[in-house]
Amino acid sequence: MSIERRKLTLAERLVMKSLRALTTATEGYWVTFDEEMLRSWGISGYLKSFVVLYKYWGAIEKHFGPETAHLLAFYSSLWNGCMYCGFGHLYGHNLYFFERTGALFPLSEDEVINRMRTTDEEIMGWVNDRLTTPELLEKRKLIQQLYAVRMGQPSGADPKDEEFLRMSIPLYAFINECSITSEPPAPAMGRFAKRKELIERYYKARAEAAELKN
Repeated sequence: MSIERRKLTLAERLVMKSLRALTTATEGYWVTFDEEMLRSWGISGYLKSFVVLYKYWGAIEKHFGPETAHLLAFYSSLWNGCMYCGFGHLYGHNLYFFERTGALFPLSEDEVINRMRTTDEEIMGWVNDRLTTPELLEKRKLIQQLYAVRMGQPSGADPKDEEFLRMSIPLYAFINECSITSEPPAPAMGRFAKRKELIERYYKARAEAAELKN
């Protein structure tokens, strides 16, 4: 038996429409779970959470850099069962990585849905098997440290890193309560949504890599 979800009020719909227009103009995309956030928290709660979430996300992004911050957000979302944010943040991270290196990151956002059907340990095995080159070992180490922090185990992380790793876990647990209602694919989270030429080059490179495998 399904439970009927509350319809948004006129005021809530107007707020949603306005913020979607704003984020499209500034970021190049909007997220589909904004409706669920308004439904759950109302206008006041949504606007307050919007400000707080951006504050903490900005702090994490400033500490780790946007590329790594999106990778950590991907992994946190994956643990929380949110395919939408997992897809969107890995997609965003992969565009950062592609622009910076000209190479494809070994974890593809298209694999996220299948990985959701595996255990945390299997996901860690996936990460460990794929991230093996010298440049990627630091990313793998951070994901391992994030996993240890989440499991309440010693992480071995730098104290400042651990502070922000701990911050990221409840941040995404809070977001994913609503975002889990949305289905992938999601837009690339981050500043690349407007970079159509970069996205086209990225997908062309993914397609060529897939052809070589076949």
